[in-house]
Amino acid sequence: MWCKRILVAYDGSAAADLSLRRAIALADTCGAEIMAIHVVVGAPSAELSDFYDQDLDIETNALTILNNFRGRQKFMMIAGMSPSYAILEQAEKTESDIIIMGSRGLTGIKEYLGSVSHAVVQHAKVPVMIVKEQCAV
Repeated sequence: MWCKRILVAYDGSAAADLSLRRAIALADTCGAEIMAIHVVVGAPSAELSDFYDQDLDIETNALTILNNFRGRQKFMMIAGMSPSYAILEQAEKTESDIIIMGSRGLTGIKEYLGSVSHAVVQHAKVPVMIVKEQCAV
């Protein structure tokens, strides 16, 4: 099978929810495991005390969606680095076969500044699936 590990960038946005659901559908089809990550923006280190209430709510939301998946899964929060770098680094560390992420996250980054999804698409060594909020699952 071409797909053993799926990395999902999750930030709690509607597009991220759909991305996680797409990952579950793909993982069910090919028997892959899912690694969902949330990058805590603005936290200086990876200490749990640095995570904000909003980030803990995001984790709860992701785990609720992942409960629909019977396969192997993991959720991880990462802090202290840029979201695009963290996603790319985790994809490489976990030997992910594909990255799935939303086209726009909660931050609403303006296009002229460059978005996280754009940076990941440009630098990823594996395929990247970009999910838009309007996509039906």
